[in-house]
Amino acid sequence: MELLSTKPRFLADLSEYIPASLEASESGRIVVQVLIGLDGEVDGVVIEHSELTPRGTRRFIQRLDALKLHPGLRDGLPVKARWRMEFNFSPQTD
Repeated sequence: MELLSTKPRFLADLSEYIPASLEASESGRIVVQVLIGLDGEVDGVVIEHSELTPRGTRRFIQRLDALKLHPGLRDGLPVKARWRMEFNFSPQTD
């Protein structure tokens, strides 16, 4: 795979899409690869590792699917890209 001249990036603050905790009791680490299309839409999500509950993992993936990104660029042209991300969630405290 050729290197990108510009990596994909978020259009908005990520915390608007993915809060620090999915549910009050949800905690753990999740590592994913986000597949990004030419238009910046999420084409798919590959779960590498998840310590979240199955329900928490599904909810997290649904939120990732809603993201819109600037696509990766190679020589100034949009290209499909794969972006590896790691997130840590901890229980909410009031």
